[in-house]
Amino acid sequence: MNRRRVLPFAVLALTFPALLGAGSLIMTQQQARRNSKDRLYLQKGDLRIETEGGQVMIYRSADDAFWLLDPARKTYLDIGARQAAEGEHKTGARADPVPATYRKVASGVEVNGFKADQYDVLQGAEKIAEVWLAAPQAIGLDPADAAGLRLLAKRLGFRAPSYFGFALSESLPEGVPVRTVTYSHGQRISINDFKTVQRQDFPASLFELPPDYKPGAMKP
Repeated sequence: MNRRRVLPFAVLALTFPALLGAGSLIMTQQQARRNSKDRLYLQKGDLRIETEGGQVMIYRSADDAFWLLDPARKTYLDIGARQAAEGEHKTGARADPVPATYRKVASGVEVNGFKADQYDVLQGAEKIAEVWLAAPQAIGLDPADAAGLRLLAKRLGFRAPSYFGFALSESLPEGVPVRTVTYSHGQRISINDFKTVQRQDFPASLFELPPDYKPGAMKP
C-alpha cells in the first residue's frame, strides 16, 4: 500500500465532522487520447468540472441549470435549453439509448488507497465501463456534496453514462466513482481516477454563469 497516498484520506476521515460547512475539491487524472488532470468541485448538490484542456461544466441543482463554458472565448452552451429543443423536435425514428445497468463483480477492492466495490457497466449486452464506487465518508466527502454526481446522472438520463469520464447513469448504485474505465466496442478508451480530496469554502460565483459570457458554440 502506498502510505504517502493513503495518509491524507485518513486525516480527512478523522477531521470530517468539523468540516461539513465547506465544499469538496477533488483532483482527478484521466488517461485517454489526451491525458488530463482535472478539478471537480462539489458543494451541496452543485457541481463544477474544470478540465486541463480548458473546458468547464457547471451543474446547479437548485434550478437544474446545466452549462458548458469556453473560458477562452467567454461563451457558453446551455445544455438544458438544447435538450429541451431536441425533445420538442424528436421524431418517432429516434430512440433513447438502452439504459445502463450495473453488475457487481467484487467488494472491498483497494483503489487509490481506499476500499471500493467494483461494477461492470452494461448497455444491453455490451460492457461500456467498469466503475469502482466508494462510500462518500470513506474518502472525506460530505454525502450532501457527493449528491451532485447523482443529481447530474438523473439530469442526463440515458444520454451520457460516461460523461466527463465518470460512469454516470440514473441507475448508478450508491457510492462515489473513484475509478472509471470506459470502453467502446470492446476497446478501452479512458481511465479516470480520483487522486486527492480537499475540503474548502467556495464562493457562490463558482457555480454561476459568468455575467460577461455570451451564448455560443463550443470549440471543437
